[in-house]
Amino acid sequence: HAEDVDAINLFNGNLTISIPIGQSYPVNAGLSYSIGLSYNSNIWDYDRYQDPQYGTLTRAYPNRKSNAGVGWTVSLGTLYQPHQAPFNNSQWWLYVAPDGSEHFFYDTLHENEAVDSDYQYARGGSYIRMHRVSSTQQDLEFPDGRIHTFYYSSAVDYYRLEAIVDRFGNSVSVFYNDPDNWQI
Repeated sequence: HAEDVDAINLFNGNLTISIPIGQSYPVNAGLSYSIGLSYNSNIWDYDRYQDPQYGTLTRAYPNRKSNAGVGWTVSLGTLYQPHQAPFNNSQWWLYVAPDGSEHFFYDTLHENEAVDSDYQYARGGSYIRMHRVSSTQQDLEFPDGRIHTFYYSSAVDYYRLEAIVDRFGNSVSVFYNDPDNWQI
């Protein structure tokens, strides 16, 4: 079974590329992790500002989520709060998966459902549920039973992955020596 390395988003035309770096590392029979490099051709962030002489202008910056070159990211997954410029300008929480896919979280899985303030849901078929554990910890619960624990880091101003646990108690921990260096 061969995995797709690249894809074109038919909605916005973005080219995305996912390249595994090394192998998948098994922790136990049901849990493994891998590191990958992802690319998204949507490489620009835009800011609108008022100029006294010219009125409303727009500035373009290379995408600020890129940490491995313009458009390229190496990550185990990142969680951004709503209205967290420059990373997330939306009103919803945003999870950027290691493959570069983006998942927004809503108060309910479907429209017109009862709201539980401790949980939010990613739509679009991923069925990821976000559990607010505290003001600095969010857990992402995946359909296969894995839980990814994210903690807020003031050093980088977003939530970073610190643990992956499966339904059998197997786990992977991530430690950050400084904002740019991590150890698994």
